[in-house]
This record gives sequence, structure tokens and C-alpha cells, in this order.
Amino acid sequence: MNESLIRSIRRRPPVSRRIERVLWVFGFVALAIPAISFFQARFYQREQTALLNRALAIPTSRIPLPVELAEPPPVAADTATPAEPTTPTLIGRLEIPRLGLSTIVREGVDATTLKLAVGHIPETPFPWQPGNVGLAGHRDTFFRSLEGIRKNDLIRMTTLKGITTYRVESLRIVDPEEISVLDPSADPVLTLVTCYPFIYVGSAPRRFIVRARGV
Repeated sequence: MNESLIRSIRRRPPVSRRIERVLWVFGFVALAIPAISFFQARFYQREQTALLNRALAIPTSRIPLPVELAEPPPVAADTATPAEPTTPTLIGRLEIPRLGLSTIVREGVDATTLKLAVGHIPETPFPWQPGNVGLAGHRDTFFRSLEGIRKNDLIRMTTLKGITTYRVESLRIVDPEEISVLDPSADPVLTLVTCYPFIYVGSAPRRFIVRARGV
């Protein structure tokens, strides 16, 4: 560092130095928050995967299930869709082998859930029930690899009720108001929802829909 630069720094007004410090702090926070969220999600995924694997290794009739793995409330006789669990519930694990995607699925689509996992859309059937199962995830985290999905790709959903396999039959780009993609179905169907375009600054304006049918 030459002497003229040192003298200019020393002559810098105190206000300028304070503003510089504030900007450094904001820059650090801007970098730290995504990093913290990333490691929180990694830790949650690892913890819940281990929990699910342990539960799958032992017949569920022999062990008391943790709260996170407790079965959601049964569907009422006069209700077309299942009731939403009152506490965050681990639904299972979603895998798309060709894409190398493997992620825990948790009940709900609130901000906390989607930060940690893929969310099961309330008011749609659970994976072990017949009908159109809806799952949602962020395009820049758990569903990032959906950009490369293709028709006929296999999707596997593992829960304590067993393994359900689906085959991708269609890919669509729709407006956010197009909720008909979650309409009930008599057949076992899986609908994955994420924002679109995948590379976009800010809130993406459209939705990418993957439709798969049970095989």
C-alpha cells in the first residue's frame, strides 16, 4: 500500500468510515443468511433420513413411532380429502433416480417447511392413498434438478406404508392461478409443483408442473 493511499484513508471523514462499516456488516449478513439456511436444510434432511431409515428397518408394530413419524389423522367418512396433521409430520422420501434427486417430504407448504424439505400440499391425498398427491418445492433448492426431468422418468415415493413408483407422463408450464393441476383423480397420480423459470431473479411468475402416474 503506497503512502498516498494511506494518507487518503486517514483523511477519510468519520461518517464515511461508519457507513463503510455498516455496508460491510450488511454484506456479511447477506452472505451469512443463505449459508445458514443451507446448513439448516442439510442437517434436517440428514436427521430425518436417518429417522425414516431406522423406522423402515424395524416393523412399525414393534416400536412406538416418534411424533414426526406418527400417522396423520384418518380421513373422515364425509370428507373427500385427508385432514391436515396438526403438527409438522414427516411424510416420507421422494426420489428421482435419473436426476440423483433424493429429498425428505414433510407436511405443509409454509415457508419453514419449504426451507427444510419438499412439502406435501394440504387437502391432497397422502402418497399411500389413491388420488392426486401434490408436492411442492423451491426451484432453487430441492427441486432445482427438475429442470432436467423428462417424460417416462421414474419417481419413487417411500413412506412407512411402502414404496410407490410413478412414471412421468407430462410436463407443463402454467400460471399460479391454474389450480386444476391438483384436481382429484381416481387413479394414483403424483403432481410436483415448483416455480418457473428455474433461473430467475426474484419471485418467478409461473409454475412448472410434473405429472406422473402410478405404475
